[in-house]
Amino acid sequence: MGETGMESANNEKHLWDYRWVRDLLILLVTALIIMAAYQARAILAPALIGMVLAYVLNPVVTWAEDVRKVPRLVTTSLILAVVVVVLVAMMLFAVPLLVGQAIDLVKAVPQYIEQIAAKFNVEIDWKQIVESGKQMAPQQVGDTQRATESAAAISSQSKPILTAVTTLYNFVIGAVGAIVNFATYMGIASIIIAFCFFYFSWKWAGILRWFRGFIPPRHKER
Repeated sequence: MGETGMESANNEKHLWDYRWVRDLLILLVTALIIMAAYQARAILAPALIGMVLAYVLNPVVTWAEDVRKVPRLVTTSLILAVVVVVLVAMMLFAVPLLVGQAIDLVKAVPQYIEQIAAKFNVEIDWKQIVESGKQMAPQQVGDTQRATESAAAISSQSKPILTAVTTLYNFVIGAVGAIVNFATYMGIASIIIAFCFFYFSWKWAGILRWFRGFIPPRHKER
């Protein structure tokens, strides 16, 4: 009777009772977590930076709370305000430089076009192009023949530089797009960093207590 009971107990073993099944599930869950973290790295990276900043500055906030009796919310807000003021000052200093460089870039576009055209063995006569453009405007209402001839002259002159202009246009559009994307991401990342820093620094003690709830009692004593 006893042997029969043991056999029935062995037959009722579930799949998760096998160690290799549990190990496989742990590996799968770990892989899924890593994949999810990689896909969300654009958001997790700023959040992690904010948490690290809160950890680094936690001694300052704790000292102000224990010694100076300043609430954590006030100290965290002051630190965040100082950082924001510094960043705004840096932007006020950097934006005029960027605008000046953008203006210089626009002024240098003809030179870049000439350099690109030179690689295609094309000679550009800007004076002739400007004069042809002026001739396009008819002096009289019925003077359409002059306008047609001027348009043909500009077309023949512009054909050699079409390749150079297209190449430069694609480069400028790509560069501007990359700069806009980078600036947008940095703006969003800054907001995430500031929010995470503020929250983690303000609620640091409560977060630590929450994490300690997952630690076994025998390890808490150590």
